[in-house]
Amino acid sequence: MYEARATILVANAVNPQQQRVTPNDAVGLEGIVNYLARLPQLTINTYVSQLTSENMLKRAAKAMNLDPAAFPVDRLARMVQAKAVKDTNLIQITVSDTDAALATELANVLTREFLKFVSETNQDQLGRSVQFLEEQVKVVERDLAQARKKLSDFDSQPRGVDFLALQLKTVSEDLNRYQTQARQAQVDITLLAAGLASAEEALARTPREVTVATEGGGQRTELNPAWSELARLAEGRRVELAQKRAEAAALGQAIAMLEKDLKSLQAELASRRAERERLQAEADRLAQTRDLLAGKITETRIARSVDLGQVNIEVISPALQPAKPVKPRKALNLAVALILGLMGGVALAFLMEHLDNTIKTTEDVERELGLPVLGSIPAMSAADLRR
Repeated sequence: MYEARATILVANAVNPQQQRVTPNDAVGLEGIVNYLARLPQLTINTYVSQLTSENMLKRAAKAMNLDPAAFPVDRLARMVQAKAVKDTNLIQITVSDTDAALATELANVLTREFLKFVSETNQDQLGRSVQFLEEQVKVVERDLAQARKKLSDFDSQPRGVDFLALQLKTVSEDLNRYQTQARQAQVDITLLAAGLASAEEALARTPREVTVATEGGGQRTELNPAWSELARLAEGRRVELAQKRAEAAALGQAIAMLEKDLKSLQAELASRRAERERLQAEADRLAQTRDLLAGKITETRIARSVDLGQVNIEVISPALQPAKPVKPRKALNLAVALILGLMGGVALAFLMEHLDNTIKTTEDVERELGLPVLGSIPAMSAADLRR
């Protein structure tokens, strides 16, 4: 029996105790997309199991054009062993067979097919990721088009945000102008009221009629011109004050209406702006999602184009054809047989001694028969008798 050994190095194997990343660990959209586009995390023991799997054995047998009837999978499984070297990322592949050339070829072919298998598996995984991401891009682009159409329709409405903002500006300017006029009217009313009070006071102090001398030396009473002037002045101020108060009242009504319109416009504008911001935020979010997915698709395609089997796994030591068989080991077998023979002989001697119940000595007679021994006849050979 000959053994051929090949050793490979796995660069990206993870520690079994290392915490695995799950979808629940992904934070945010970018984290979820990164998780979907990443390669699976495999331990060194997983690679070992893949090496000795039925699929890999079939691939190796097919690559070597082995007859399936002569080399079924169960026979190949007995021929091939793989184990991880402790505290390393190395995997040792051992193939045992009575044909040294066959064992060597199988070890090297199995290693080569394993590298191809890893590359194909990774490319298939990344291909599915690209396909999934492309489907998601289509969905996001459809939603983005709908969101942008909603935003465009919203902006084209008669009372849009821009229109309401212009209306609000106009009403605010009108309100400020009317408030300024109302304040000025109050000042004018105060001044007119003071002037009227002064005129009425002067009018009250001025006599309405005065006595004047006539040509004939008599006297007559006539209207006092000063009083008339004061009366005309007071009446004018009274009329002007009434007009100004009417103007102030009208301004107050206009201001009240403008304040009402202003509150209504502010509420409507705030609602419209909130709705537009919501629509804009949704469109921006979808655009950002589309860009993120598109970028991740490009990255995944680049990663897919890389032969990861050659990059992540390196053949440290290919299998060399063994010059000496590992079985049978004649010297070892003889040594083991000798030791086992000695142990068996000693054990058999003890067993025979334990099973021997014949009487041989005087002590045996006294112990078995319970009688004293009076004498014994020694055994004598023929030579002793001749002497």
